[in-house]
Amino acid sequence: MFARLSPSTARAGAMIAAAAIIAACSDAPPTAVPSAAVGQARAAAAQDPNDPAAPAGLVTVGALTFWPYTGDDFTGAPKDPINAIFTGQASPLQIRAALRRLDGNRSAFGLPNVPPFNCTWKDAIGDEQTGYGDAEGWTGSAVQLACGDWSLRFHLRLFAEGAVTIGGTHWDLNVPGTNEHEVISWEVPEQLLTIDMIRSGLLASAPTLTGQINAAPTFRTIRAPVYAGIPPQLKAIAGITAGPDIPTNGRATVFNVGTAEPIVADVVQQQFTIQFNQFIPKPFCGGPNDFLFVQGPIVFTATAQVSPSGVYHRESSATADLTAVPVNPLTGQPIGAPLHGVVTDDHVAEVNAAGVVARGHKIQQLFDGAGVLQASQDDKISAGTIGRDAFTRVVNCGE
Repeated sequence: MFARLSPSTARAGAMIAAAAIIAACSDAPPTAVPSAAVGQARAAAAQDPNDPAAPAGLVTVGALTFWPYTGDDFTGAPKDPINAIFTGQASPLQIRAALRRLDGNRSAFGLPNVPPFNCTWKDAIGDEQTGYGDAEGWTGSAVQLACGDWSLRFHLRLFAEGAVTIGGTHWDLNVPGTNEHEVISWEVPEQLLTIDMIRSGLLASAPTLTGQINAAPTFRTIRAPVYAGIPPQLKAIAGITAGPDIPTNGRATVFNVGTAEPIVADVVQQQFTIQFNQFIPKPFCGGPNDFLFVQGPIVFTATAQVSPSGVYHRESSATADLTAVPVNPLTGQPIGAPLHGVVTDDHVAEVNAAGVVARGHKIQQLFDGAGVLQASQDDKISAGTIGRDAFTRVVNCGE
């Protein structure tokens, strides 16, 4: 029930595997030299004594020292691996402009000109994540891009670290009946990104690979109920036929961008509604046996724009008006009175001459039939070189 693939994509497994060797990707040691001027301009932000401590496990590629993962916060708990490094003329906005310029036809690289492989890039709707490097300290993914629709997409988050940009890209699918995405591959999206950076015509040399910088041969595991529902042909393409552990070689592809992509004014707008219709564990204020059957619409709106002066601004909002019925997880039968769920999830990000910032604010509330608040969770995150880096979570369980 996850499949929105054309039948012809069943042939794409061998083709996407072949993409790993495009353009003679070599193992030559990459050179990544951050700009001293940019590093000095950001020094105050990077060395703010009030910022969270640096995460453990930093690695060095060329002259850049960074954390080889993204995070949901500033604890140093890894979320996604960093698997792309851009040097040269490679700010997040230049990479965005280059990928946005491309059409979706990758048939010259052996990929069928059908979904999901003929997607085009646009600004993504997604959670804010954190990254870390010595050039900037903690920062946020103000620029994040998606290739494909909500149901099955390649997702790329970009983090500026001085004159170098690091990125985490993955392939994820929407879990039916929810607003959630589940990562199914790290390697396939890295290969697709390599194809597109070559197609851009901007590279000064063939892409190279770092040594191992993060976990291998797998990182993270697809949740069992989700894995069970993935069609066999999609498992084959993603390389997960052996089980739910997600394969990775633990290396990043380095792109040396020799030609500067013009940053042009544009606007990307999105609006759509999905219907939540799923049994889920109670997301807060619950125990391991507390489950809800949740139904109702979630409305998404988003606008991302680059102004004529080159300022990038991204806003998105998701609002949900839901019915949540307590159920027995073994039988699915109701065991309590329906609750009213209200969720707002707002995001704002900007890249300007002063730096970058990415902020998110999610409020989840559960009311009883009389409209009395029973439980809530309020999450806030701010990451970047503008303002203070912080993550807070306030949970109210009605006690």
